[in-house]
Amino acid sequence: MTLVEQGSTHLDLTVVARFDQRPTLDWNVLPALTPADLRIDLPTAPNLRPAVTTQPANATTVTLLPSGPRVFISYAHDNDAHKQQVRDFANLLMGCGSDVRLDQFAGPGRKDWFLWAIDNIDNADFVIVVASPKCMAVGEGKADRNENPGMHCELGVIRDRLQGDRELWERKLLPVVLPGESVDNLPVFLQPQAMNRYEIDELTEDALSDLLAAIHHGIEDDGRSPVVLTVTTTGRALADS
Repeated sequence: MTLVEQGSTHLDLTVVARFDQRPTLDWNVLPALTPADLRIDLPTAPNLRPAVTTQPANATTVTLLPSGPRVFISYAHDNDAHKQQVRDFANLLMGCGSDVRLDQFAGPGRKDWFLWAIDNIDNADFVIVVASPKCMAVGEGKADRNENPGMHCELGVIRDRLQGDRELWERKLLPVVLPGESVDNLPVFLQPQAMNRYEIDELTEDALSDLLAAIHHGIEDDGRSPVVLTVTTTGRALADS
């Protein structure tokens, strides 16, 4: 409910909509909004019902920007500090235009994490595997099978996909070494010595330049382009008498 001064003949508003869900994946776009200016003409005759028809003062332009590359981050929960560092890395990637999928962003609802991992791995443009002692131990079969179940699951799926289509998955898999870590803590099946790996000295956009170049080079020719829609709407607002 909005209160206005007695005797007012209209109410000017600026409206911005929030999207609770992104468009479907086949759109390959994300929504970006321009605020709409609305003028609500208020009733003046005493016998009118407290309802008014609104008209936008001008058209609303909604630009659907190209969705960024979808990136899944696979990492082991070595400790709280490592989890926070991975989260900071994920936030930095998102700030650089990537559509990042991370278990810490998945929300509190109950999930089948095995199916969640398969869906995110298979539908990602790229899968980042983050170096850590537990990641290396799980990836090379040196960890207790009853510990780190999420890492066992994710690396098992990744190894299987790599075995099934090596040409595709050698391109999609991006081994990453975050600040303070060692390339020696990447599983050998990722071939961190024979193929590219991405060693990041600090969590800044400049330090991510090689990784971002690899990601954006991989999708530069996939045809993603902005879609611009101009929408004129008629709304109805309800007011208490």
